[in-house]
Amino acid sequence: MKGDTHSRRDHVFIYAGPRLGATVKGNYKRHWISSDPVGEASGIPAAFYFLPADPREMTPMLVNLIHLKSPFNRMKLRRDLWKKKYPDAAEKHGIPWTGVANATPEIKALAKPALDVSKLPFDPLEYVEHLDQLPFDPNLDPDLGQ
Repeated sequence: MKGDTHSRRDHVFIYAGPRLGATVKGNYKRHWISSDPVGEASGIPAAFYFLPADPREMTPMLVNLIHLKSPFNRMKLRRDLWKKKYPDAAEKHGIPWTGVANATPEIKALAKPALDVSKLPFDPLEYVEHLDQLPFDPNLDPDLGQ
């Protein structure tokens, strides 16, 4: 509320769809979703990145970051316990730009796009209604976490 450096939170959670994808704290980032099939079982925390030296996250840190594991694990545990007590509301899909209070004429026009639905291979509203049934699969994106 007061701007930079006044927050009580010193970390940020980053999501990949509905899943927790990474946590950033200071100069470090930990990926929770990794393309590495072995992951921490190898003894090398390949999911840690030092952002000032590797802003594109191309080279995972190969040094065993024992001093970083516990803080990141505690942040994730607090988040998981919070989500258990206060689960996310179910996603609600529908036509974008509808239900906006005091919408301008331009916003109202966006809610009714010039589209001939009969020329589409499927009904877009039926598609939107069934989005929650699609599971999130990180394997469908081979670059996720790299």
